[in-house]
Amino acid sequence: MYTKFAQILSEKNDYQLIHIYQDKENYQPLFVEQLLTEIEKRQLMPALEFIEELPLVTEEELKYMQEHPDEYIPFVRPYIEKELNKREKAKELPLTPFSSSLPQTEDKAEDEADSTTRFKGYFIDFILFTLLEFGILSSVEPKDDDITLLCIVTIFLYYFLFEWFTFATPGKWITGTKVVKKDGSRPSFGYILGRTAARFIPFDALSFLFYANWHDKISGTKVIKVQKNTAHVQS
Repeated sequence: MYTKFAQILSEKNDYQLIHIYQDKENYQPLFVEQLLTEIEKRQLMPALEFIEELPLVTEEELKYMQEHPDEYIPFVRPYIEKELNKREKAKELPLTPFSSSLPQTEDKAEDEADSTTRFKGYFIDFILFTLLEFGILSSVEPKDDDITLLCIVTIFLYYFLFEWFTFATPGKWITGTKVVKKDGSRPSFGYILGRTAARFIPFDALSFLFYANWHDKISGTKVIKVQKNTAHVQS
């Protein structure tokens, strides 16, 4: 298997190797391991690290890179363009994917939500999923041994379904925030799943008070403020 992977990767050019690495989540672990070996063999790690740090670079620096392409390795230039385009698209990211039937919004800022805003959102969600749990327990009347499990499942589904389908819980809607990936793009299924699972780490709910935000860091996501102008779609 290693030999087959090595042969396939050896036929790829540098740009293709980096591109494959960007989508490594879609490949088998053994393939990714061989991919890293090939990248190290070609001494591409500095370029790869440069590309991975692009989301942390300011927009002004990215535009400088775009205007001075000769200062950078040719195959990293498309990633500079890609990062700039991604940020432009993120500014147009709607609060909900069902924007065809809801008011259209235009995001005006991507500032991360502060602790006060996040506490307000969490408090609203806490009230809502507590009421939801109470309603379910009242109607189902489970055995004592099943109550804890039912509460855990309710909380998991509450956060997972809202953030997967709308990128925000009701608490986030009310406080004008939403979930995005660290680079500002839409989080995929795996990101939301990891984010939701990390909420069950002890004291995670209070981690934002210390600017730790464990379920953000673990899942590679963040919560940003959404300042929007609203224009209703003509029917």
